[in-house]
Amino acid sequence: MALVMLGIAFGVLYLFESGLPIHPALILMIGALSFIIGSVFFDAKGASQLRSLIGGAVLAVSSAFVITAIIGSIKYCIGGKLPGWEIMVSSLAVCMVASAVIIQLMIHELPIRSRPRS
Repeated sequence: MALVMLGIAFGVLYLFESGLPIHPALILMIGALSFIIGSVFFDAKGASQLRSLIGGAVLAVSSAFVITAIIGSIKYCIGGKLPGWEIMVSSLAVCMVASAVIIQLMIHELPIRSRPRS
């Protein structure tokens, strides 16, 4: 998870410096596929129609952003714009701590709610 966070960070740097790493049509396709998969998934889990559409939209936006940022980070690395190893190791350490905190919060703060299916 920490490597993904670090990849997203470098991808955001690439987005601000160079623009989109892939064609906007591909980003829309990623979003559309994620929306359909997310909506069907939430509908199959028993969510209402509105909640499944909202869940699909959130999944579409987040997955399109993450995939675009990861591709941007790969192009950022290939371009040779990486900082020194000290900054890389420090950034990875911060991402490791942040991901451990996020995982612990998800485990302990989000109770599993069982809803009866109607």
